[in-house]
Amino acid sequence: MQIMKIYIKGIYTPIGDVQIKVYHSDREAVNYRGNKISFSENSGNIFAIKELKISESEFNYIRDTEKKLPRDEQFEEHLTSQYRDVQTILKYIQAFDSVFNLDGDLRMQCCYEWSEDQLAWMPVPDKRRTGWRGIGLQVTLPDGFLTQIERLSNSGIPVFSAFKHLYKAYEETNPRFKWINGTIAAEHAFKEFLSIIDPRAESLMLNIPSPPIEKLYKNVLFAYTNQESSVYKQLQKGAVKRNELIHRPTTVSPDLKETNIYLHQVEVAIFELYALLYPKDNFFEVTLSAAKQRLKHVEEGGAYY
Repeated sequence: MQIMKIYIKGIYTPIGDVQIKVYHSDREAVNYRGNKISFSENSGNIFAIKELKISESEFNYIRDTEKKLPRDEQFEEHLTSQYRDVQTILKYIQAFDSVFNLDGDLRMQCCYEWSEDQLAWMPVPDKRRTGWRGIGLQVTLPDGFLTQIERLSNSGIPVFSAFKHLYKAYEETNPRFKWINGTIAAEHAFKEFLSIIDPRAESLMLNIPSPPIEKLYKNVLFAYTNQESSVYKQLQKGAVKRNELIHRPTTVSPDLKETNIYLHQVEVAIFELYALLYPKDNFFEVTLSAAKQRLKHVEEGGAYY
């Protein structure tokens, strides 16, 4: 069977009210699982190029511009795999640069092209596209940020799933549910922290009632790291408020400013966990400092972001 070498290029536009750009697209690209992933300086598009070795039947499939051949699931899986790889990089960007305005499932509008020499590009028949909504906010990633994202993703440093609860809290408009989701994010983050620093303790957390949140971020954290969270008292008050909001329906919801301050306190708590997990990695000191600056901004009356 003849094997052909080609390149596929996915062009992706994240769904959400934000456009992600970089200062120097020519020098900042992420290499991940065989993909060279780059970001536009202007359009907000993400480009991913990957070399593939495909069969003769797959080669005929991508040249079938009249779309007479049936869908080739083997080739389409290459495209799906690249889509997921780009989603993974987006997940790191969303978490570590606090880009909360993306679609919660990190869906993207996408189309695909192929080439034999990376000079002449032709469309892959039957392009996949997803629905999308207009872009409002623009976010330009810090210089050198993608280099760090490439390092983190390839070294297997995880993005806490707790961030999903925090994104949901930021997207929510009702302060009651924003507060509840923010507290869930803090609780989940500590469990994920514990599963990394002491995998044996993870089963205990899963099979017995979880200690009060202030015990986790004060006593338990100190036992492992000799440090307490700088916001454990705020998390304690937040958990009490969360319980009142859930179990006492008549409890008055906190106002929006108080709620947004609390969400940023949760964000600081999560980044403190990362800084303690990876104390020799300066990147997490930088992200923690940025989270503290966002908290200060909101405390002083600025809009949350």
